[in-house]
Amino acid sequence: MTAGRTILKLVPLILILFSTSTNIKKVKCVEFSTDGGDAWFPESVVASGSSRSTLSYFYNPDTWVSADSKEGTRRLSLCQQGDSTYFVTTTTSRRAWADTNNIQLWIELVGSRGRTRTGLLDNHTRNDFQKGREDTFIFRGLKDVGRVKCIRLHVGGGDAWHFEEIRVGRVRKEQVHFRNSNDRWMSANHKEGVKFLEMCR
Repeated sequence: MTAGRTILKLVPLILILFSTSTNIKKVKCVEFSTDGGDAWFPESVVASGSSRSTLSYFYNPDTWVSADSKEGTRRLSLCQQGDSTYFVTTTTSRRAWADTNNIQLWIELVGSRGRTRTGLLDNHTRNDFQKGREDTFIFRGLKDVGRVKCIRLHVGGGDAWHFEEIRVGRVRKEQVHFRNSNDRWMSANHKEGVKFLEMCR
């Protein structure tokens, strides 16, 4: 253990929590490492410092952890991007087959003050991306990018998804609207859609 840095030891599918004499007021980064060959996907992490009053949020939209280089990376570091909360609202279209259960979507926000990226858009308590329905996702611990100019959509799931609109903003009622005016389908399967799409205002 080094000063100001606590190493979390990861064994497949088990996260070991422990106390330390090091006074960490706010967790800025977390690091996972493994010697196990089974792949593991840490989608998001919420950590607290010594006082437990300040939470830090970390998102991993696309990287698997595994000692097997064919399945993932042996070591993964995640750092908090900032202290801002963003709301992302998607509207799935009413077209046939527009809905999906496997899109694995995350978004990069590009603004006047830089860039930040969300975690996977997934509300675990509901079935997202259903035909004709709005879904709202909340991401804490992101960088304040100022006025949002562009959004970059990334998908990892092979199922296809068609959307009408995506709204993003720091306040739910003051979101920036991005409409799917080019009528694009999203999918990691190139036969069904595109896995990357940039939309700008």
